Amino acid sequence: MEFGSLDGLPVGILFIVISPTMREHVFLISKLSFLLDKPEFRRVIDRQGNRDEILKGARKAVSLLRLPPLKSKLKKQSQV
Repeated sequence: MEFGSLDGLPVGILFIVISPTMREHVFLISKLSFLLDKPEFRRVIDRQGNRDEILKGARKAVSLLRLPPLKSKLKKQSQV
């Protein structure tokens, strides 16, 4: 996809993050950055794995990072 990237390379993956607050937005972008740095998760994203594969890879990567689980953070937000 031609997207005018800073490095001039074509964009292969595009994430859209919609968050209720700036704090949550920064939290999600930060977590996504950490996840994409993990080769196993990156492979799932690069090959455009299905929803279950992506969530499984994300949970595994998050457990290695010792960050709060994805599910609990999003679940808390939806209960508010």
